[in-house]
Amino acid sequence: MQVTSRNIGFDNIGLLLVVISSILLGIWVTVNTIALRNILLVLGVALGILYWLAFFKSAIHQKIDENFSPTQFAPLALIGLFFCWILFHYFFLSHEPILQLNELKSTWLRSFMAVIVGSATGLAISRNRAYAPILWFGLLLSFIVLLYQYIPKAISNQSMFAIDFFGNYIYQAKFNGVLAGVIMISGLLGMWIDCTFLKLGSVADSCSQNKSKKLGGILISIYAAFGICLALFAFVFIFDAKTGVGLTVILFVLWFFIGFFYFMKRILVAKIEGVHSKLFFRLVIIFLASVLVLGWFIQKHIKNNPGWESLYSDIYISAQVDKYSNWQNTPQFGAPQRDDGQVVRGNTYERVSWAVAGAHLLIDNPLGYGLSRSFPIQMKQIVPAFGGSPYTHSAWIDLGLTFGLPGLTLIIASILIVLWSVICSTNCPWRATVFTFSLSVLILYAVGEYGFQHGVEILFFICGLLCGLTMRINFIPGCSKVDS
Repeated sequence: MQVTSRNIGFDNIGLLLVVISSILLGIWVTVNTIALRNILLVLGVALGILYWLAFFKSAIHQKIDENFSPTQFAPLALIGLFFCWILFHYFFLSHEPILQLNELKSTWLRSFMAVIVGSATGLAISRNRAYAPILWFGLLLSFIVLLYQYIPKAISNQSMFAIDFFGNYIYQAKFNGVLAGVIMISGLLGMWIDCTFLKLGSVADSCSQNKSKKLGGILISIYAAFGICLALFAFVFIFDAKTGVGLTVILFVLWFFIGFFYFMKRILVAKIEGVHSKLFFRLVIIFLASVLVLGWFIQKHIKNNPGWESLYSDIYISAQVDKYSNWQNTPQFGAPQRDDGQVVRGNTYERVSWAVAGAHLLIDNPLGYGLSRSFPIQMKQIVPAFGGSPYTHSAWIDLGLTFGLPGLTLIIASILIVLWSVICSTNCPWRATVFTFSLSVLILYAVGEYGFQHGVEILFFICGLLCGLTMRINFIPGCSKVDS
């Protein structure tokens, strides 16, 4: 994408937006930060509105309708319709209007603000590629603090494993740390590919890059590799998180296949002597290093977490909610047994069985209840003795139970449109970032308990960010073209 700016280095509002978003991402799921989050969101909304107004004002002034496609705003329009739907739901479909109004004034107001901040931040990064590393720095700092807290615990345990699901870490609960880690891995991996990795596929870039560009690529690679390894370390040795490790493996395997076919195509069409061997050598080194590091983490994780061995059979049994009714009150009945006489792992059983039961509820109540964490309220209307958790462990199902299939469809459709747009387009400068993030969000929110409070706020921030990153417009307020 070609963008314009008379002096991109002085895009102070955009830079400030990125800094605010970086701090927000770094503290969003940490303990005792609600006041600071509110302040940053309010400030970010004010700057975000100013940024978008300047953007549209320049668009109208320059009269470039041919480059200004309204379809680019379809994902944001769907998000806007979602917030219209939740207001409609409150006025006409609410079951507990007082409680629902309290959530509208807190969680959903902050979520709306997060969309504005995220979309403006994405637009700023689309204009200024150099701002991208700043966005993930807040998360990197929070994981460095986590590592600082972890080291004394590991020394005390005389083991690399210092697992504490609800301990005195900066992330109070395991699932919060997994959410932060997946966001950081997705962002850094996507940025790494967009800024450095794909350039290796271009013969011209391989031959003509000056020293400063090569140095910048090396620094970005070190930055991304350090952050990804730090998050993986936390998944294995601090959180013992199957979801985090599994999703990271999925992303890397997917990009290995994409990278292999992409670069093989580039190498086969290259006609400059000497490029083939150099490019192939770089790819082999990157691939082997990634496999070795990822393999080491996987080996350590599997050794400490035997749940992987029986995962398929556990899921199969857990999904049979009609045959096994233990899910109705697992503290009383426990988990059912497998054919080999072993008990299904409790966390797997609860996640799967409650998700299936929640999906059945959603089908029976397609317009939603109106309140977050309404799963036990709705379930007790059918099973009075239900003793499960306040959520199904699947954010998508929880959001569906809250605002029904219409609300759930609007959110997922927004993400799918963004994902499809980068798959079909070749001129989005953040193609890998958007692709990686979209898949990560779709998967993580399908298996994680993020359908309430800060999990929802972060979801809408990411939706806004993805929309901003996919803006394909050949003008930007006032200035000269820069390389995309």
